[in-house]
Amino acid sequence: LTQKYDDDAFTARLIFIATNSGDYNVKFGALNSLALNRTDEGVKTLKGFLDDPDEKIWVHLANALINGHEHGTLRPEDFTAKDLKPFIERMLASAPDVNNGKTLIKLFGLKPEDFDAKHQ
Repeated sequence: LTQKYDDDAFTARLIFIATNSGDYNVKFGALNSLALNRTDEGVKTLKGFLDDPDEKIWVHLANALINGHEHGTLRPEDFTAKDLKPFIERMLASAPDVNNGKTLIKLFGLKPEDFDAKHQ
């Protein structure tokens, strides 16, 4: 919705959906919308998911971050190497998520050598 109608009035609802929905597709839609319609509250919510131990959310969060970066809505200062490194390390160690981990390293200007080489 916010991809088409850039309106910050949706942010609180999107945060609620992202943090409370049990449906991963719905959760992804909310995370993606938060990344594509950047607000400080949305970035804080996205950062909160970086520590989520639920592996099922990782690919959805990675895709939202990639989309937000590629569309230029997320700012370079929104996510530092310190923020992203633990998340990317977990993704690189997980076979289904290796490519998303590599993409995040590239898009966010991180150094591949700073990550465990056995996963790359």
